[in-house]
Amino acid sequence: MYKSNFITVLKNFDVREFREFGELVHSPFFNKNQSVIKLYDYLKKLYPDFKQETVEKEFVYTKIFHKAEYNDGFMRNIIFNLSALSEMYLKQLNIRRHPAEGSLMLLEELNYRKLEKMLVKSFPQAEKEIESNFYTITICSIILTGAVLKIKT
Repeated sequence: MYKSNFITVLKNFDVREFREFGELVHSPFFNKNQSVIKLYDYLKKLYPDFKQETVEKEFVYTKIFHKAEYNDGFMRNIIFNLSALSEMYLKQLNIRRHPAEGSLMLLEELNYRKLEKMLVKSFPQAEKEIESNFYTITICSIILTGAVLKIKT
């Protein structure tokens, strides 16, 4: 696990991000798998160093599942699930840094669900956020125009 992309991502998190990632992992909305939580809780004790000998799969397995016989498929699965949650958290960080894209996603979802009143109400704020992000204004304008056209038809 030491040379995995997943550990590289965890090493890249600052202290606040690592804590927030833990909140996502512990949130029943995003994760209901207790084994994934156990893996995160173990790795939290190692952050930020993640020494090679302490993150080998077999070693980690014995630390979090104690006397249970090592199951490589199961261990790979919980690592995969925790890695997927880290990618979800990275997406959330990106939305936080780029509120215009987040507003566009909201408008798209409101449009998809045919929530016209909420869409119209959300539109001015989204427009302000888009205008403050010059590099995306053209793309966002096209998307927003498409969303408005879909409502009117």
